[in-house]
Amino acid sequence: MLQEQRKANPANVDRAIKLLSGIRFTVAAQKSGSAAITHKTVAATNDKEAAGLKPVYDGMQQMVTGFFDTWTVFMRTPPLPEPEGDHQLVDQGGQWLLSYKDGPTDIVTVMEKDFAIRELNVNRPAFFSTIQPQFTHSREGLILAGYQAEYRSANPSETTQLQVRMTNQGVNQLQMPKKLNIAGSYGDSTFGVEVTFSNCKATRH
Repeated sequence: MLQEQRKANPANVDRAIKLLSGIRFTVAAQKSGSAAITHKTVAATNDKEAAGLKPVYDGMQQMVTGFFDTWTVFMRTPPLPEPEGDHQLVDQGGQWLLSYKDGPTDIVTVMEKDFAIRELNVNRPAFFSTIQPQFTHSREGLILAGYQAEYRSANPSETTQLQVRMTNQGVNQLQMPKKLNIAGSYGDSTFGVEVTFSNCKATRH
């Protein structure tokens, strides 16, 4: 994230990296998929440093919470309507097209003939998202290995493009994320982040 700034002022960037390396985040993901994030606050030496750390804390919280919201859809609670609910399932040759509503939200899911989800489109007032997941096969079934996503609001300058690659780890016989490589853009700004999960625990209820 600091590659360009390092070219202009390497000494300042080295000081920033030393400060940032003291931060540790802790995430607790519930069965519902909601993620609670806490962090160790590092001591800033002045008001400018303190102001610069706040978007780091806020950005990590937003990014990891958003990831687990997506991860849950494909790993914990399939994005499918209730069988008795209103929906349309159309055979499009090599794929299934599943359409239904959730309140004011229109949802369209594209599935392969083996029911592996290839694309999920969510259209609600003033917001649209499309997610294209990638999976690896295992004895337990399909495991999320990454996804591409686009999020659009009524303001084109707020469009977000994401490409997420991930590796997984077994934790108490559950597949959990181990490392995330997240790249993308928000409006005209680009970013790239690597997140590693360590000391992971899983409890069955």
